[in-house]
Amino acid sequence: MRNIFLKLILLCSLLLFSFSAFTQHKKNYLFTRFGKVNGLAADMAFCVAQDLQGYIWIGTDRGLQRYDGKKFLTFRNDKTNAASIPSNAISALKIDKKGRLWVINSNKQVGFLHTGTFRYTRVKIAVPEAFKKNNMLPLIEDHDGILHISIQGYGVITYNESTNEFSAAYNRIISVDGSIAQEINAGSKRRIPGHHPAWL
Repeated sequence: MRNIFLKLILLCSLLLFSFSAFTQHKKNYLFTRFGKVNGLAADMAFCVAQDLQGYIWIGTDRGLQRYDGKKFLTFRNDKTNAASIPSNAISALKIDKKGRLWVINSNKQVGFLHTGTFRYTRVKIAVPEAFKKNNMLPLIEDHDGILHISIQGYGVITYNESTNEFSAAYNRIISVDGSIAQEINAGSKRRIPGHHPAWL
């Protein structure tokens, strides 16, 4: 009887300790909902990225916005300014290791915004005409800081800094038969020639 009583006390102590440890790790989060009424350009955001300075960048169908924790700064296409974003409908954002904000818009145009000067640089996409309007998967940056995009139906294309263009000619991974890798997966440090998909 005494053994049962000791086991019961031990079990209750363990349960109490477990519950106490669980409640100590509980975190509280504060959420604020943003919409057009408090500064967001549209009620729907398609993508979000945080830059190296801590600013939050938001892509909507009515422009690109930067949020500093208090207010929104909105960037829209300005036909009189070649350094403005080319379209207000933003579909993907990516901050690279150099701190550039890469922007893909709904017209399948790619470029990057210099977050300090707010100047946009267009980047050429060198693919055959038949694939130019195909869907793009979001940008992937490998562990060496090289950027890649996968174009649906075509394959992976790689960014070249000196020519300022994405092209399969700059791919570091070429299959044995010479075809272009069809997709990329970030996270691995291996390069596997001749395999589809390519691991970066």
